Amino acid sequence: RVSQTVMEYLEENSVNGPKAKAWRALRLAYSVLASTGAGVVILGLMALFFLAGTVFPQGATLTEYENAGGGLLFFVTNFDLLELFTTPAFLVLAFLLLLSLVIRARERYVSVFGKERAASEFKPGYSLSLTHEPDEAAERVREAFLKDFGFRQVESGGRWYAFEKGVPCGLLDWFFHAGIMVCFLGFTLTYLFAYEGTMRLLPKKASTVTPDKTGRLKSLWTGKDAPTDFHLYLERFSTEYAEYPDL
Repeated sequence: RVSQTVMEYLEENSVNGPKAKAWRALRLAYSVLASTGAGVVILGLMALFFLAGTVFPQGATLTEYENAGGGLLFFVTNFDLLELFTTPAFLVLAFLLLLSLVIRARERYVSVFGKERAASEFKPGYSLSLTHEPDEAAERVREAFLKDFGFRQVESGGRWYAFEKGVPCGLLDWFFHAGIMVCFLGFTLTYLFAYEGTMRLLPKKASTVTPDKTGRLKSLWTGKDAPTDFHLYLERFSTEYAEYPDL
């Protein structure tokens, strides 16, 4: 939930300030980035980039890609599919994700440690007429939330109740933060242990994988061209030819 202080400031400027449209747009953007749904959508779009990055060889030239038999040259050329992680679209998504995380962290901090938990002014969206005693009225309101409006009770404190409707925000938060942790775990493991290289395979002979670039952590004690424990054995080699007519 967007903190009341920020909302009041943006609301005041959106009504009385000279740049009403700009403030309303800023207020809307802040509200969207503060929501869990926006973070999930941004993370999902970035996952599509990561998926495409595993299909198209990043860092390769167009000539190398074409000589290797790569297809979809129109899309590769026009959408920079060989340099996905430096494209403006990916950089914008990364910036939006960072901005969303910062805003959500601030809002979470305010909601947990802030002194003012609720808005000072409350405008009801629904009115319910009651002719009961206070205790009976409280129970009637509780029943209305549960039965009439479809809410579910998540917490109570004696004379107050907390209700929730729709997808539990705790579940969305869990998926969001779990996805972030999986991404950062993958980044960390790749940075520390991944290695790259080329090797030559001969028929009926085992070859040891010796990377040209060893992971940062492993290179501290093995050197940059140390052999690994992986061995490849080429049982047989066959060549297949495909003819493409020249028009």
